[in-house]
Amino acid sequence: MTEIKRPKFEKPKGFGSSATEDRQKISPFKRSLDIGNEISLRYEGITVIVKIEKKVSDNKFTGLITGFEPPMEKHKDLSVNERVRFVKGDIRHIL
Repeated sequence: MTEIKRPKFEKPKGFGSSATEDRQKISPFKRSLDIGNEISLRYEGITVIVKIEKKVSDNKFTGLITGFEPPMEKHKDLSVNERVRFVKGDIRHIL
């Protein structure tokens, strides 16, 4: 089984500016989160794009990192195609 990382994502300070300004984005509180949705999280000052793969509970999810903004393959200890666990309160936007 592939390891699922549990990084400490930054909590959103409010809906607004981010590196995803050029993408259509929706507050995670205005729409349900479904398997396959892409969401943005923030880690160590960088936006992490994650595709939701599994709902672990009402508030917990796992997903696959599909990219970073600005674009890069790796940021600190996270890389594209790694799996992470996160909570709904970590989500900045649904993309």
